[in-house]
Amino acid sequence: MLTMRCCIAIAIVTTLATGCAQHDPVVSVKGTVTYRGEPVSAGEVTFRYPELGRATSAELASDGSFELMMPTGHYKVAILPPRFVGGMDAFGNELSAPPRPENIPEKYSRIDTSGFKVTVHSKQPNEFTFAME
Repeated sequence: MLTMRCCIAIAIVTTLATGCAQHDPVVSVKGTVTYRGEPVSAGEVTFRYPELGRATSAELASDGSFELMMPTGHYKVAILPPRFVGGMDAFGNELSAPPRPENIPEKYSRIDTSGFKVTVHSKQPNEFTFAME
């Protein structure tokens, strides 16, 4: 029985060690999003990790701030308007999407055109301001 426990323990340690070695450390990232100097109070900030083709997002708070945990690395960033979830109103009428907010210009909603790039480090404060004009 002891041998079986040792084998299980070795398997768990090996899995954890190799799994952790393949991923970048996860750290806290904070920041704010503004448009012409004013906080953007609704929407989300999306960080795309080009090397892995993955993205992670955080919703904006009413003061334009955001906070999330993410792996270290080099990211391209986009600012997206609030998500619209369709459906029906109380009378059975289909809801239509609201107009695009004026405080998030189209160019900032695309990773390729936003111009925002950041590097998330493991040993530094990771605080970013994304100022849109």
